Amino acid sequence: QIEREDPNAAQCLKLLAYFDNQDVWYELLHAGANDSAQLWFVEITKDAAAFESVMSVLADYCFVECRLETESYSLHACVHDWLLNGLNEVLDERKYSTAFDCTANSIHKDDWEILSTLKYRRIASHAVRLGHKRFRSILSNPNFVAVNSETIFNVANLLHEQTQHAVSEVMYQQALAGVEKALGPDHTSTLVTVHSLGILYRDQGKL
Repeated sequence: QIEREDPNAAQCLKLLAYFDNQDVWYELLHAGANDSAQLWFVEITKDAAAFESVMSVLADYCFVECRLETESYSLHACVHDWLLNGLNEVLDERKYSTAFDCTANSIHKDDWEILSTLKYRRIASHAVRLGHKRFRSILSNPNFVAVNSETIFNVANLLHEQTQHAVSEVMYQQALAGVEKALGPDHTSTLVTVHSLGILYRDQGKL
């Protein structure tokens, strides 16, 4: 019924499986809009009104709930599970990449020293979702890693600073695989990634 009423809303509903279920807001999705984004995503993120229009359709069908205090939307855990295991039984790499871009691009380049603060906690919850075990097949895909190794590294840094060590480790390992293959084991970027992974191991007590 949603697909008949608003195809963009139906696509958005599928996309929400790749985010955390507690806090989705316009600026988060808008951060992922770029030249390579799919047309439906560009349309729903072109401005706040377009985003609200799509989310109001999903709210009418009780798939999402508006959270006025944070000007965001949430999904019930059961709905969220159904989106991933039912509606996205076959994973969509483009939607996963979109969610990755939204999360990574929400990390401002001047904020590297404050990634551990409350400001980035709401971003970190979506970064944790990107490391869900269902998504590991995409995250470890050499083609995905080759294109996104720098982005993966940035998300790993955020997770590390937010003490999400298990997921951060996975991200660092994939980023390392990407830069090592592309640039070689002795390149500065490779060594920076090794260094960051080493600090994470130290923080975990894995001496």
